[in-house]
Amino acid sequence: MDTLDCSSSILEYRVHKYFRPLFRKIQQNDRQCGEKGRHRANPSTLQIALADVRERFAQAQLQYSNQNAHILPLMQSNDPGIHPPLDAEIGAFLHLIHSVLLPEVQLESLNPEDPIVVHFTPCPWQLLGTGNYAAVFCHPEHPDFVVKVYAPGREGFEEEVRVYALLEQHPAFSRCFYAEQGFLILLRLYGTTMYDCLHLGKAIPKQVITDIDRALEYARFKGLRPHDIHGHNVMVKNGRGTIVDVSDFLKQEDCSTWDDLKTAYYWIYRPFLLHLPWGVPRWCLTAVRKGYRYYKKIL
Repeated sequence: MDTLDCSSSILEYRVHKYFRPLFRKIQQNDRQCGEKGRHRANPSTLQIALADVRERFAQAQLQYSNQNAHILPLMQSNDPGIHPPLDAEIGAFLHLIHSVLLPEVQLESLNPEDPIVVHFTPCPWQLLGTGNYAAVFCHPEHPDFVVKVYAPGREGFEEEVRVYALLEQHPAFSRCFYAEQGFLILLRLYGTTMYDCLHLGKAIPKQVITDIDRALEYARFKGLRPHDIHGHNVMVKNGRGTIVDVSDFLKQEDCSTWDDLKTAYYWIYRPFLLHLPWGVPRWCLTAVRKGYRYYKKIL
């Protein structure tokens, strides 16, 4: 079936999303006409509809490019950033980042081995989570995107941009739509982390483990070295798994974190925790995390 190319931007994805029911209806009508021996136009109605949508989308891209070149400047060729797609919503999101979030947000890294601390988040921005390098924020007017802001003095931005450029598109990873020094605009992944599933008593099916294994195989095929895949970095939604942090995928040293987590999943979680009517207290999960980190240091 001829479909829209959804790789260039969220706008194309939404065009595909909104027009897909129409396309299916046209296809169904074409099949019925074929079964009953009725005459069908050549090219088909579906092809004409697709051609019209593509033409309108190309015109919208060109118009936006001419009108908003100052909002979305292309990255320099020697910059490891991502060339931004010509999408009005990303432009509006970028404007809010520059005008509200970056001037007012207060975050710092107190310890390189602990998550950064966010002291203030301007309204209506919301803090989704923190890692050892950066914090992730969302805005209620743009539910499809998040912005990952690196703490001052923390390295890793350029490496993460390169990782997303190599990953391209995969259902288990986010996508980078725009990168500027110190922050990235990413596709938002919804769900509950494995860590929170343990705390809330939500089931973690085997399919999640399979999805992550396949995603890591794909990353290795792309020349990356998956690193630091733990309970905070794996998201669960509708029984499927996604990876929300790829910032360490260029590190060259071996990392057994995911293999160790899988061992705990099959030897501890499934036999003893899966069917409990309550979740694991956070203090217990924190103690296990710190104990595991100490254990890896002394090995």
